[in-house]
Amino acid sequence: MQENTDTSWGSRAKWLHWLIAFMILMEVPVGFIMAQTYGAKFNDNPLAGLHILMAQIHFTNGFCILALVAYRLTWRFKNPAPGLPASLETYQRWLARLTHTFLYTLLFLMPLSGWAANSVLGDSEQFGVTELWFFAWNIMPPIVPQLPLDHQFGYTFFAKIHRYALYTGGMVLSLHLLAAIWHHFVRKDNILLRMWPAGATEAEREAANSFSAKLPEL
Repeated sequence: MQENTDTSWGSRAKWLHWLIAFMILMEVPVGFIMAQTYGAKFNDNPLAGLHILMAQIHFTNGFCILALVAYRLTWRFKNPAPGLPASLETYQRWLARLTHTFLYTLLFLMPLSGWAANSVLGDSEQFGVTELWFFAWNIMPPIVPQLPLDHQFGYTFFAKIHRYALYTGGMVLSLHLLAAIWHHFVRKDNILLRMWPAGATEAEREAANSFSAKLPEL
């Protein structure tokens, strides 16, 4: 079933969740390698080819993540999230919603800030041609005007947002993972199983805590 129910996520929400998670796990190390090999493209260095490949993967993956998150959020508004366990305290409900809101915000902020950082840098004698790759083609349009490097809203401004969003995202994602583990092994409820690709069996649903009514949470 593609649609969400009162106790479980639908198949579309599940696969979007795990696909985006896999893409994020790939995006971070690829971005690190891209950054570490950046200088190689300015000279006849064997690592120049590696840098271009990592940049193509990092940019393309980032654009795809942005599109998938937008689609997933649209789908979620049309298919409200399953209810939370009725036994949860009020602060735990708010913490869950706040964590999800932060995750969605960061999933938009990360690719947009990276896109803006490369857009604002533009072509220059110092840094050469700025590529905005989508797969093997330098075809993505800039989303902000080109500005000098030392401008207050230049490359450094957007690069800092991109970097700090990465650090913040790592902390929020860790909280999200710890919460899922806590629900599964400590509370022994259905929170993790209902997002698992294979889903929860009917017996597991019956054994889980009763869930509150479906809520239009983010």
